[in-house]
Formats: sequence, C-alpha cells, structure tokens
Amino acid sequence: MCLQEGETKNEENIGREKLNGYTANIAFAGFATPKLLWMQENEPKNFKRIRKFMLPQDYINYRFTGVHCTDYTDASCNKW
Repeated sequence: MCLQEGETKNEENIGREKLNGYTANIAFAGFATPKLLWMQENEPKNFKRIRKFMLPQDYINYRFTGVHCTDYTDASCNKW
C-alpha cells in the first residue's frame, strides 16, 4: 500500500496537494483509510463484511455511551 516515497494510494490517486487541501493533513500509510483501501482491493470479501469502523478510543466511547462517533482531529488524521 505504501509507495517508496512514503505516499499512500490516496495521495497517488488524488494528489498530495489536493488531499492536503481537503483534510489539512498528510496521508500516512498507518492511518485507517489507506488500510481499508488496501483491504478493499486485496480482501474484497472481508471488506464487504465491514459495517462500522471505529478507532480504539471510539470503540471505548461507544461501549460507554452506545453512540458511534469520532473526534474531528481523528477523522482528519484518518482521511475519513
């Protein structure tokens, strides 16, 4: 998923400047969206089974409140 220069497919397909303009953040390969895109491309059956995606802190919040939500900064970092 990660290209030699450290760019992700998000950056390769959309363009680094345009992606940064949308999110004000760079797309690291360790973020959730590049991983999900990899899964969509390489493991489509498993990808189709995904109903909700939560970061660890979002899952804890969900368990306490029953609400699916995330922080704006986490959403920006993960390129939602």
